[in-house]
Amino acid sequence: MKSKILLILGISLMAVLLLFVAAKRKSYAQSNVEITRNIQYAVRENVNSTLTALDIYAPKNAKNAPVMIMIHGGGWRNGDKQNRGLNLNKVTFFSENGFIYISINYRLSPAIQHPGHIEDVAEAVAWVHDNISKYGGDKNKIFVMGHSAGAHLAALVAVDERRLQKHKKDLSIIKGAILLDGAGYDIPTQMKGVSFFGGLMKDMYENAFTTDENVQKDASPYYHVGKGKNIPPFLIFTAGGRIASVNQSKKMVEAMSKAGIQAETIDDSAKNHGTINSQFGVADEMITKKSKEFLDGILRK
Repeated sequence: MKSKILLILGISLMAVLLLFVAAKRKSYAQSNVEITRNIQYAVRENVNSTLTALDIYAPKNAKNAPVMIMIHGGGWRNGDKQNRGLNLNKVTFFSENGFIYISINYRLSPAIQHPGHIEDVAEAVAWVHDNISKYGGDKNKIFVMGHSAGAHLAALVAVDERRLQKHKKDLSIIKGAILLDGAGYDIPTQMKGVSFFGGLMKDMYENAFTTDENVQKDASPYYHVGKGKNIPPFLIFTAGGRIASVNQSKKMVEAMSKAGIQAETIDDSAKNHGTINSQFGVADEMITKKSKEFLDGILRK
């Protein structure tokens, strides 16, 4: 009998805690945000239009607002700009801090391989630069952010100037990059590891970047870091000491530091690969606080 009472009390306490957390974490659907979905930033023949579309979450009456462009993960083969775990806390955080938040899609492997993904991301960034003033944004305050495969693409669009030059843009239009637990900054090195073990990871990388090392290097942010290219500051997070992510992030920071570019990597031991994405934006999280400091520091300049 006593154990039953304790069980009931435990369940009741858990229910109360869940209600408390739900009340604390305000949904963007209930906040002061105007949402415009499925804006096509590019048209590709025989491609579903949602794969080259973006969603804009703008604070009501936004004027000259800074802009964050979010690039989803999913191993370059799945994921979507409307995933609730991707956006819920981020939309709330960015809107409450006066940002317009944009979540983008891009074409996926194996239907396409590099450079298809990054071409789409660059075109989305160029579209935002050309059009965001219509939604109350400041084209001179654009940032990029990504998780996992999206972290790789956010890094690549911010260091490989050729992708934006195709749209008559310069890397200077990106003011900063926040990366969440990516492991694709040096793809040839990463592929040596996954090839040894084989399986799904090997297939994932080969489907996206082929078996050609020249293609893999071209897709790697690390090999595009250099002085005098207007590469913006980077803040790179890793989750729970994940070895591949930690090693690749350190390598990226070392290369950027040698080139005189601001870059920092921070490991959040309390997070895993999923929660570092879904919990970004929760006010008391270290990743949120550090990112706010990073963004505020750039915007004050």
